[in-house]
Amino acid sequence: MLSVSSSATGAKQLREEVVATLSHISETMTQTISGLASAQKAQLEHLPTKLGLLLRQASVEKLDGVRVESGSGAETASEKKLS
Repeated sequence: MLSVSSSATGAKQLREEVVATLSHISETMTQTISGLASAQKAQLEHLPTKLGLLLRQASVEKLDGVRVESGSGAETASEKKLS
């Protein structure tokens, strides 16, 4: 009878250890996922600003290219008129 009681006690202790370990893993995963979510939220909050700056820079570069091309075209047209 003693060994049955001893086995039951050992099984109970193992179950308690498993529950404690799983609880710890669950808490750790929750904290990790929460931290990742916070980091992602911060990145997403800055995304519109970054995209706006990139779009503005691309527009300025395009306009500069158009100005150079139109300036070259105007010079060529005036040179043809003078010739």
